[in-house]
Amino acid sequence: MNDIEKPFNEVTAEDIKDALAVDKERDSHWGLPVLIIDDEEYAVAEGEEEATKAARQAVEDSICYFRPDFLAAHSDVPEKVFAFLAGTGCFDDNEAYKAMIYDVEDFIDDAIDADGRGHFLNTYDSKEHEIGEYFLYQIN
Repeated sequence: MNDIEKPFNEVTAEDIKDALAVDKERDSHWGLPVLIIDDEEYAVAEGEEEATKAARQAVEDSICYFRPDFLAAHSDVPEKVFAFLAGTGCFDDNEAYKAMIYDVEDFIDDAIDADGRGHFLNTYDSKEHEIGEYFLYQIN
């Protein structure tokens, strides 16, 4: 059964609050609870701070998947080295990539400023939906 059984465009902040209050085990997406709304899954952040915290974690956990030019702009490593690593398939060692970045916090800020939180938290269409004090990210 759905957590909220009405069309997404009719969902209110009160609907979300009530659904989140139900005492049951919830899946999570970057630490955000997941609600099912009209047969679709949405990660839900309560407020700007929670949404930004989740997006920051998503960026930090995926540094190795960024474009070579973006990585090079935040390190002393030439873009062609990052391009080579990506081309060889040896690009999934996130900790190695983090070690090459000057300032990981600045990298994260730049990524979120460039693409928005929805890009990192919404795996469906990269949109961020705001309903009252809640931010929702579709994940299927």
